[in-house]
Amino acid sequence: METLSDNSTDQPATSPLINTIKRSKNNTESRVEISSFLFPNVSTTNLVAANYNNLVNTDAPVKSNSNINATKTAINATDAVHTAFQSDTENEAVPKPVGLTHKVIQDATTADSQLSTVATPYVSPGSMMTSLRTILTSMTSNLTHSSQVVSDQVPIPNGGCRNGTALVFEPPRTEKIFRDWMTGAWLRDSGNNNSNTRQRVWVFMDSNQVGHFLRYESDVKLREDAYTLKSLPFRCTGTGHVIYKGHLYCNLYNSTTIIRYDIDANVTKTQVELTGAGFGTYPYSIGAMTDIDFAVDEKGLWVIYATQANSGKIVISKVDEETLKLQKTWLTDYTKRLAGNAFMINGILYAISPHEVLRRIYIAYIFDTEAGQGRKLEPQELPLQDKVDGNEAMSIVMLDYNHLERTLYAWVLRGWDGHLVRYHISCVKSPV
Repeated sequence: METLSDNSTDQPATSPLINTIKRSKNNTESRVEISSFLFPNVSTTNLVAANYNNLVNTDAPVKSNSNINATKTAINATDAVHTAFQSDTENEAVPKPVGLTHKVIQDATTADSQLSTVATPYVSPGSMMTSLRTILTSMTSNLTHSSQVVSDQVPIPNGGCRNGTALVFEPPRTEKIFRDWMTGAWLRDSGNNNSNTRQRVWVFMDSNQVGHFLRYESDVKLREDAYTLKSLPFRCTGTGHVIYKGHLYCNLYNSTTIIRYDIDANVTKTQVELTGAGFGTYPYSIGAMTDIDFAVDEKGLWVIYATQANSGKIVISKVDEETLKLQKTWLTDYTKRLAGNAFMINGILYAISPHEVLRRIYIAYIFDTEAGQGRKLEPQELPLQDKVDGNEAMSIVMLDYNHLERTLYAWVLRGWDGHLVRYHISCVKSPV
């Protein structure tokens, strides 16, 4: 595997963190120095305690479970940084395999999230966040992005297809056209097993300040334009909304706040900050305020976004559907602005080609959360739509997967009009 040296022309100057680790002569000294660098206000004695009981039993001025857990996270981050950057030579930092690198960054991101609102007995949130962002920047800038080393080994996922069959996207079917509505989203509740209501179609028009939606009882009513208009007590933004088990999940307007809203009860159930996510900075290539994108698949609820810590590249988080807490996070090596849009199938991210590619739409990048690996695809490997008819420019503004129907829902912008399109997913026998 490639190594990075201090005089490499492909990287910025070696960070103070790496220099700190290089000066360390043994594990104990390294741990102390790293702790001091990352957490200058933290008691080194407490951070390098032999076990967590020593920490818990200290005479800290403030003692609570949240404080203790946050400080434990700081300890874990310190250990993770030491492991990732431990050098075998005096002059080189030897990057470890991509899986470990990503895990370290994930651990540090988790610490950043936990400590952004909790002041531990030993450090203020502000200095903690500054320190953690420093190490995140160091990791992403100074470690080789070794996912490219393993990228060719990542197979094209079968999307749930079995017995030697392969995933294929069938030609698109336009269900309705909204004249002069350029952006929006449409979907069904993919967590609804009620035969009386699962055929409902929900349409959200616009992508800036979304304060209402249209509810159609069926596809027939959609074509007849027979709907019920419902207002929201807040405004969503973007096109990444989903409805799951009777709840709307969306990004609150002009913020990085995410919301869970009970549609029938007209009550906001949960509202939390998506720590580290960009707003107005990391949309898909279409723009349209698409910084934060919810998705639902066979494994549940996800959120797709990007962070400064991950250099604007796509971040995937599994989300608890009730608390909106991030259960697990994966960092990819694919810039979010290069993706036209994205969706999840069976725990695998599929990012489509940029919207500027007008005559052909294909899956440009995949990331398998189970394997922790991703890779770019060539246009012919997994096409979504090989040919775009007509002379009008075409852009996919919104794209979501419904696992109950095995169908992609897309809001397609053509000219000034929004086209509500479905791509059905089939499994075909792979050529021998």
